[in-house]
Amino acid sequence: MKEVEIAIEGMKCPMCEKHTVEALMKVPGVKKTTASHVEKKAILEVEGEVDAAALEKAVSEAGYEPKGVTVKDAPKKGFFARLFRK
Repeated sequence: MKEVEIAIEGMKCPMCEKHTVEALMKVPGVKKTTASHVEKKAILEVEGEVDAAALEKAVSEAGYEPKGVTVKDAPKKGFFARLFRK
Protein backbone atom coordinates (compact mmCIF):
# COMPACT_ATOMS: atom_id res chain seq x y z
CA MET A 1 0.00 0.00 0.00
CA LYS A 2 1.07 3.53 -0.68
CA GLU A 3 -0.15 6.78 0.77
CA VAL A 4 -1.09 9.63 -1.55
CA GLU A 5 -1.72 13.21 -0.48
CA ILE A 6 -3.59 15.64 -2.72
CA ALA A 7 -3.63 19.36 -1.97
CA ILE A 8 -7.11 20.68 -2.79
CA GLU A 9 -8.55 24.19 -3.01
CA GLY A 10 -12.26 24.98 -2.84
CA MET A 11 -13.53 22.63 -0.14
CA LYS A 12 -15.46 24.75 2.36
CA CYS A 13 -17.38 22.32 4.58
CA PRO A 14 -17.85 18.68 5.63
CA MET A 15 -20.19 18.10 2.66
CA CYS A 16 -17.37 19.17 0.33
CA GLU A 17 -15.16 16.57 2.04
CA LYS A 18 -17.84 13.92 1.44
CA HIS A 19 -18.09 14.78 -2.27
CA THR A 20 -14.31 14.64 -2.62
CA VAL A 21 -14.06 11.27 -0.88
CA GLU A 22 -16.85 9.80 -3.00
CA ALA A 23 -15.17 10.98 -6.21
CA LEU A 24 -11.73 9.67 -5.23
CA MET A 25 -13.07 6.26 -4.13
CA LYS A 26 -14.25 5.69 -7.72
CA VAL A 27 -10.65 5.80 -9.01
CA PRO A 28 -9.31 2.24 -9.51
CA GLY A 29 -6.74 1.29 -6.88
CA VAL A 30 -7.99 3.68 -4.18
CA LYS A 31 -8.77 1.67 -1.05
CA LYS A 32 -9.35 4.34 1.60
CA THR A 33 -9.73 8.13 1.54
CA THR A 34 -10.16 10.96 3.99
CA ALA A 35 -10.47 14.65 3.15
CA SER A 36 -10.20 17.81 5.23
CA HIS A 37 -11.52 21.21 4.19
CA VAL A 38 -9.58 22.73 7.09
CA GLU A 39 -6.24 21.23 6.00
CA LYS A 40 -7.14 21.61 2.31
CA LYS A 41 -6.10 18.08 1.39
CA ALA A 42 -7.11 14.47 0.93
CA ILE A 43 -5.13 11.46 2.13
CA LEU A 44 -5.56 8.19 0.23
CA GLU A 45 -4.37 4.63 0.67
CA VAL A 46 -3.82 3.11 -2.76
CA GLU A 47 -2.93 -0.34 -3.99
CA GLY A 48 -0.66 -0.71 -7.01
CA GLU A 49 -0.04 2.16 -9.37
CA VAL A 50 -2.64 4.91 -9.43
CA ASP A 51 -2.52 7.60 -12.09
CA ALA A 52 -2.08 11.05 -10.54
CA ALA A 53 -3.96 12.57 -13.49
CA ALA A 54 -6.96 10.32 -12.73
CA LEU A 55 -6.96 11.50 -9.11
CA GLU A 56 -6.76 15.14 -10.17
CA LYS A 57 -9.55 14.61 -12.68
CA ALA A 58 -11.79 13.07 -10.00
CA VAL A 59 -11.19 16.06 -7.72
CA SER A 60 -11.90 18.50 -10.58
CA GLU A 61 -15.09 16.70 -11.59
CA ALA A 62 -16.25 16.89 -7.95
CA GLY A 63 -15.98 20.67 -8.28
CA TYR A 64 -12.67 21.40 -6.53
CA GLU A 65 -9.17 22.37 -7.64
CA PRO A 66 -6.32 19.87 -7.20
CA LYS A 67 -3.04 21.62 -6.34
CA GLY A 68 -0.60 18.72 -6.36
CA VAL A 69 -0.25 15.00 -5.74
CA THR A 70 2.42 13.50 -3.47
CA VAL A 71 3.00 9.72 -3.37
CA LYS A 72 4.85 8.01 -0.52
CA ASP A 73 4.97 4.63 1.18
CA ALA A 74 2.13 4.05 3.63
CA PRO A 75 3.11 4.70 7.25
CA LYS A 76 4.16 1.71 9.29
CA LYS A 77 1.63 0.59 11.87
CA GLY A 78 1.89 -1.13 15.21
CA PHE A 79 5.02 -1.97 17.20
CA PHE A 80 7.50 -1.36 14.39
CA ALA A 81 6.04 2.07 13.67
CA ARG A 82 7.17 3.22 17.10
CA LEU A 83 10.70 1.96 16.43
CA PHE A 84 11.05 3.77 13.11
CA ARG A 85 9.41 7.14 13.81
CA LYS A 86 11.55 10.11 12.91
